[in-house]
Amino acid sequence: MLLKKILLNVIALILCAIMASDAYSKDLKIVTAPWEGYTEKDGSGLYFELFRKAMGVSKIDFVLMPWKRAQTQMEAKKFDVILGESTDIKYCSYPKWPIDADFFSIFSSIEKMPVWPDKSDLPRYRFLWVRGYNLSQLASGLTAFQEINDVEEGMRMIAAGRADALIDYDADLREKQIKLKLNPKMFHVAKTNLSGGLIYACFAKQEGVHPDAKIFDAGMENLYKTGELRKIFEKYKRIQNFDKIVEKFGK
Repeated sequence: MLLKKILLNVIALILCAIMASDAYSKDLKIVTAPWEGYTEKDGSGLYFELFRKAMGVSKIDFVLMPWKRAQTQMEAKKFDVILGESTDIKYCSYPKWPIDADFFSIFSSIEKMPVWPDKSDLPRYRFLWVRGYNLSQLASGLTAFQEINDVEEGMRMIAAGRADALIDYDADLREKQIKLKLNPKMFHVAKTNLSGGLIYACFAKQEGVHPDAKIFDAGMENLYKTGELRKIFEKYKRIQNFDKIVEKFGK
């Protein structure tokens, strides 16, 4: 029985590899935003590497642009895939496997908050977050000093010393810090243990399951079963993200 089970697992892995390498027969037009460590302009980064390997290709055709514009272009059906999308987006046909699991980060003064504080220290700090996030549900002792309208407003408050830390998504904080030209020697973006949502390679909406989403899922399943998926997340120092994904999808 053990030998039979091993043989069945090997056959399943071979079939997944075949699906990921041979079934992908057309060039997908991919759009996303330029995020450091995720979608670099030279084609490197976690999202690009995962997508290539899941689809069984060595090269992909992508365009980088600001995120809101990328979403608009995807909704207008100018592209086949957008990398880095959240759940419940009307123009998306989702695969089963996410491409990432998000965690919130902080923007703060390096001197004031060099790392995410221990739970017992949370009440000491003046936290900001965008109105409607309700982040106080994620950790006891975490309360909003003020809810704000957008990330830029919060960053300006931090820079002026009117609050201690802004909690939001890592990529958005990094993008806005560059836009506002806030000195990286004085201010930084640091990881927290506050769990956000799942992040996907979103395929263009269509009736039924998108065929390329099926290929993506087969490839991700193969990467997981061979152990390569974990190695990719380790490479980009995102093992926390990997653990969150496989907790739900790694059966």
